[in-house]
Amino acid sequence: MNYRLLYFIFCLAFLSCSFFEDSDSSSAPKFHRADYHGSDLYIYLAVHCSQDMVCRSTLQIGGNPKPSDDYAIGFHYRLINGNDTVIAESVANGFIDDGDTSSTLSLPVVDNHIQFSLLDSKNRHKDYDIDISPWIGHVSQSVDSVLFTKFEEGAEVCLYKFQKEICTTIENSSQKISIPNDSAFYSFYRVSQRGKKIEVGKYTDNLYIMTTIYWR
Repeated sequence: MNYRLLYFIFCLAFLSCSFFEDSDSSSAPKFHRADYHGSDLYIYLAVHCSQDMVCRSTLQIGGNPKPSDDYAIGFHYRLINGNDTVIAESVANGFIDDGDTSSTLSLPVVDNHIQFSLLDSKNRHKDYDIDISPWIGHVSQSVDSVLFTKFEEGAEVCLYKFQKEICTTIENSSQKISIPNDSAFYSFYRVSQRGKKIEVGKYTDNLYIMTTIYWR
């Protein structure tokens, strides 16, 4: 048998010859992290407020900015908070600061506002100024009762007693929650909301927030 023919048969059988290798691998699609701004990021905030309303927060970011090309997975931004700059990267599942990686980032709360900016590869800003007041609400106490008001529509407010959780979904911003002013209720409540649309310049993102507030 002709040796050239035998060689060709072996190539067909095992696909092991360079004859069948991708001759244009450079044209194959390449997955990458989006380094441009877009909508539909997921902003996760956990907020803790003491009785004297000193609050602190932690941030997580997820999702893919849209519109997106077919091969963009996640994102890669610089995040600026005051004088601090870190890398916000979905592939690293968090924030990178001088080589150290953390899944969350602590941010200050000033006058019930949380502020930070994302910068893309062209140094364009996407500036966040999130007013968390509707997820803190307002508490007023009398001798007999405690009144909780001024919550965001769609938020869930949960109060706690021993081995019991009492939750109310806020149907409108004027809704009030009243409980007896006694020791049966714990001294904190939680407010949460999932997928709240927030406008960030010309973009729209999704806010997931949970606050824990100590009221006495």
